Amino acid sequence: MKISTHAKSQVVGLVDQATGVGLKFGLLAVAVAFVFLVVMVFGGHVSGQAKLSEGDRAYLVQAVGLATQALVIAAVVAVASLMVRLPREELVGQLLSLIGAALYFGVPVMLAWTVDARGLSGNAVFLSIVRSMRTAGAIALLPGLTLILRDAILRIWTGVSVKRVLERRWGDEEEQRKKKRLPKVLASCWDMSFCRDFVRQVCPAFAANKSCWRLKVGCYCDENTILKAMTAGGKDNTYALRVLEYLVFEMQV
Repeated sequence: MKISTHAKSQVVGLVDQATGVGLKFGLLAVAVAFVFLVVMVFGGHVSGQAKLSEGDRAYLVQAVGLATQALVIAAVVAVASLMVRLPREELVGQLLSLIGAALYFGVPVMLAWTVDARGLSGNAVFLSIVRSMRTAGAIALLPGLTLILRDAILRIWTGVSVKRVLERRWGDEEEQRKKKRLPKVLASCWDMSFCRDFVRQVCPAFAANKSCWRLKVGCYCDENTILKAMTAGGKDNTYALRVLEYLVFEMQV
């Protein structure tokens, strides 16, 4: 069964809203949980739990346990939402890799420099905090490295593809040589070499600097844009004008 365009648009909108909420609350939960755990370690609560009463000690263990679980779950939600929401951004992979490496490799070093890690080596609460931070780091690091590898492969592939397209074209080699631009990873349609300037000038996606699927119009997926480009330079193409008027009428009905 073929899914209609309207249904696809609704699914895209729901995914966009869900990932926006997940990213917002996921990052907030990660920040709150991380700050709480840092305070527990550097505030002396973990190292001084032996001096606490049995009830306070149980409360500390329970609070730290909830915070470590929230940190890991929120990290999963935030990373997944970020990857789904911004799949084309190269900065996402770099940012995730940087944050993940800082948490996974930097936390043990930071704690070794700033607290008595040897005295806390057998402390179950301390070990659970370190383990949760490193787990959150791995959750960000592995997808980040995967995205960096993907971007590198796509950059090479896009460069080779654009070169092949330029080699197969004929008639405007000199003009294209003057306007040659470096290809982008997962470039938008208006950045590709086969997009003509006269089409780009009337493209709504290019004007709004947004993806075609978000606006549901574009240079090569919307006949209305092509006809506007055909009639932008003059009004002598009566056939294109009639087709354009018919399409506008159909969209209004």
